[in-house]
Amino acid sequence: MASKADIDKLKRDAGLTPFISRGLKKGVQKCIFHDDSTASLSVNEDGDGGYFNCFGFGCKKAGDVIKLIQLVDVPGTARSSPLSFPKALDTLRKEIGIQDDKQPPFAFDQAAAAARLKEVMPFLLARGITEDIAIEAGLGAYDFPGVGLMVSIPYRVKQNGLDVVLFRAITPSDPSKKWRHVSGTSTDALLYGAEILDSAAFAADPTLMVLESALDSLTVKGSGRNAVSVSSATSSLTKGKLKYDAALLKKISDTAEHINIATDMDAAGAENATAWLNEMPKEKVHRIIWKYGGKGSGDPKDVGEVYLKSPDTFADVLTELEREALKPPWHLAFHRLDELPDGDPAMLIEGILPEGTTMVGALSGVGKTWVLLSLAKALTNGTPFMGQPEWKVTEPRNVLYLIPESGAKAFKKRARKMGVNEDGFFCQTMSDGRPMSLQDPVLAMAIRDLHPVVMLDTVIRFEKIQDENSSAQSSQNLAVGIFGMLTLGAPAVVGAHHAPKKATGDHGRTLLTLESALRGTGDIGAMSDCVWAIQHDFGGDGEGIEYLQQSKNLMRLFLRCVKPRDIEPPPGDFRIVGRDTEGRPSHLDTGGDFHVLAYGESKSRAERKGEQMAAYLQSNALASKKALADMFKVSEKHVADYLELEGYVWQGPAKKGQKGRFVRQEEQPDEAADEQQSYQQQQAPF
Repeated sequence: MASKADIDKLKRDAGLTPFISRGLKKGVQKCIFHDDSTASLSVNEDGDGGYFNCFGFGCKKAGDVIKLIQLVDVPGTARSSPLSFPKALDTLRKEIGIQDDKQPPFAFDQAAAAARLKEVMPFLLARGITEDIAIEAGLGAYDFPGVGLMVSIPYRVKQNGLDVVLFRAITPSDPSKKWRHVSGTSTDALLYGAEILDSAAFAADPTLMVLESALDSLTVKGSGRNAVSVSSATSSLTKGKLKYDAALLKKISDTAEHINIATDMDAAGAENATAWLNEMPKEKVHRIIWKYGGKGSGDPKDVGEVYLKSPDTFADVLTELEREALKPPWHLAFHRLDELPDGDPAMLIEGILPEGTTMVGALSGVGKTWVLLSLAKALTNGTPFMGQPEWKVTEPRNVLYLIPESGAKAFKKRARKMGVNEDGFFCQTMSDGRPMSLQDPVLAMAIRDLHPVVMLDTVIRFEKIQDENSSAQSSQNLAVGIFGMLTLGAPAVVGAHHAPKKATGDHGRTLLTLESALRGTGDIGAMSDCVWAIQHDFGGDGEGIEYLQQSKNLMRLFLRCVKPRDIEPPPGDFRIVGRDTEGRPSHLDTGGDFHVLAYGESKSRAERKGEQMAAYLQSNALASKKALADMFKVSEKHVADYLELEGYVWQGPAKKGQKGRFVRQEEQPDEAADEQQSYQQQQAPF
């Protein structure tokens, strides 16, 4: 049975070729494992090879290339009995041209290969390897059976009486044929270029760079450095430890002053670097890193690509990377200001939705889900939010909607009524069972593949707590989960959250502030870049309970951004309606969205009441809370909240026998006011 390292290398070498040969392609497509009406199967590739994942209801098929072969390459169409792992592995090996992991026997003549060096010099020169370095290393040219012209790279040791030689294809027909060995030999436990430890150059400058390619080590040698190379990041390890002879490792640790690990920037390279960091003296070993955003990013993955990106300044680039590697580890975790990206925070929907974390808060039943679906409609279709030109979508986005509070059928009806673009809309509902953890690896895979805006409806359902008002219990896991999704590639996370229970009262009327918008505001509000508060519209000054009831029937809502943070200019309040008057089709039915009644600068009922009370206090400075509540027909407990918006605070009695009163925050009571208060309180009927 092949080792895990061999299997990992096989999967990396295979890439997406086995997927393509089975009718799949990179990206999102219809699933081949179930009757898929929408594209729910994702195929992608990373440093560990190709992988697939289906997000469709009840399917959940996922895995690597071997798992794909197990599920697909079975007799018949039922796919109820997957192919065995050994058979799937054998199939994969044959597909990429490997027979029993051995090369066919052939005769290799090192002298003859070296004599043909000029045939491969254009390839070597392009990688920064001069003819002098190539001759010193014994490089040559060889026509490898079944592959073609390859660079021969001798290790200058023997195994089983055979010269150990590594071959690198000039123009490989497929990734599996890029590297070859002499049959009966292995480089797994050999460190290429280890003889440099006995050289005068190393004695003069005992700094050693460890790379992941023999040719890359020669490129680095051309810059005046001492370099060696592992055979491959995975095959040179056994259970996370280096395979090399203990005497060789001790020699390196004893003689080298600096050991700079410059293996590749992918996951395999990082694992190999970790082994070196663990087994070499802490004060000597350093990890060299550079920016690498993954395949397709254009960033160099290995040192050879670093050279190709800047051949004229390669030596200077290495010097800077070595200098950075010598810094204490904390330098990797923190940044100077000049290292941070420039520009303003990005807007996904102009004036409405920024990148990062946005919360939408309201009491239960007000319409949070409908508002989130309206955002999803705009994002997936790339059309202005609620049809308003000012609220344009900067670019279409995928949406991943997690709603453990709704069944599949009900949510499907809502989403289709709203008109989301189903090609870019993925969801999970109550029908899928227990809510998925925000740190679930399947969710992480979906975010890496789709780069979606993630919507959580409601956020509290993703926390293992009992009391929604306990921010101390909910904040830690929620923050870790949300920030983790943003790090994985979600441009924004939008959460629906309930308003605090204490905010209810006065016929459900609330003051639209950050404190009244979200339960657990101290933590959830703090982690948010933007917070929208929603309540049923209470109408103008003269409107009463009848208007409020009509707002509930029509889904007529008032929206305010209570935390705009970096949105410039801050959004104005606006009102929307989802249903039309009785006897007429609703706006959601006819237009598939809310109808905007008014937007821009406007005042909430709380602000209007606050202004009216403040005006009344100008001529009735000693009016009590009860008097103001009776006059303006509000709950007595909300009077102070209304007046606080106008800069008033409740001032307790200054002397025994006096009563409290409202004063502006900057005012201090004086003796004249005290005398007037005493007189008026004697005359006051309440």
